[in-house]
Amino acid sequence: MTTAKPILLLHVGMPKTGTTSFQAQCQEHEAALRAGGLLYPRSARVERYPNHVLLAMELFRPMRGLARSRALRDLLAEIASSRCGRVLISGEEMSMLWRRPDLLTGLRSAFEESGVEVHVLMCRRPAESFVPALYGTLVRQGLGMRREEFERQARQTGQVTVPALPEWPKRTFCTDPDLLVRGFSEVFGPDRLHVIDYVPSGMTTRLVESQAWFFGEEASLFSDESRENVSGDADGRRRLEDLLAEAQGSTVWRSTAWVRSPVAREIRNRVGDVATRLLRRDGS
Repeated sequence: MTTAKPILLLHVGMPKTGTTSFQAQCQEHEAALRAGGLLYPRSARVERYPNHVLLAMELFRPMRGLARSRALRDLLAEIASSRCGRVLISGEEMSMLWRRPDLLTGLRSAFEESGVEVHVLMCRRPAESFVPALYGTLVRQGLGMRREEFERQARQTGQVTVPALPEWPKRTFCTDPDLLVRGFSEVFGPDRLHVIDYVPSGMTTRLVESQAWFFGEEASLFSDESRENVSGDADGRRRLEDLLAEAQGSTVWRSTAWVRSPVAREIRNRVGDVATRLLRRDGS
């Protein structure tokens, strides 16, 4: 593929498709990528996350949007000053814009007016494996919704609305990958939307190799360092998640002071650690 314009690849998830591992490697190899002419911007990132989380989060907030998004302004300025021929922006939170064509259209226009050609990369994961994986992550973030209600919403509507959590605003996740693809295709066009299917292992390599036209020689920087663990007590993990969700849904737990307390955060982290050990018990 040849173009006179710099290419911006917007990696929008889905969540739970190996995004964190990929983003961590982008951050780790940031200097080497930049030396090869591929910019992984520092703008719109925060210390705890290797992705461009601030861009999506600002767009969700009332009275912010595109016109007042500092993250977007900073990104555009960094892209212009870098003079790189390729730009990678990655944030699975961007997938939640699937039902906001106004914001997606404005985002595309803002980038194109800056002189870049915008492409979108999406990793598609089937609902039957995506929904339980997403539920577990949200419970560890503080979600108090019962699993049955979460799965009912996902099954009946293809989306799940999650109330504001201690460190996150209210969010609506698309659990139907076909709806997600359609929403982005209608704004960016099918020729600019690159969709790959999720696999349980080797996802980083799969992602990079599928976009060889974009990554070029820099693809050699990426590897699959972690492995998917299919052994262990998955039922035990589900029981832990259900117990934590039930506790977080109680009146006492829902008090702001308690939810934000170090003790509550430590409980969520420990449940995640225990679940991970259970899953890896037979393979670690």
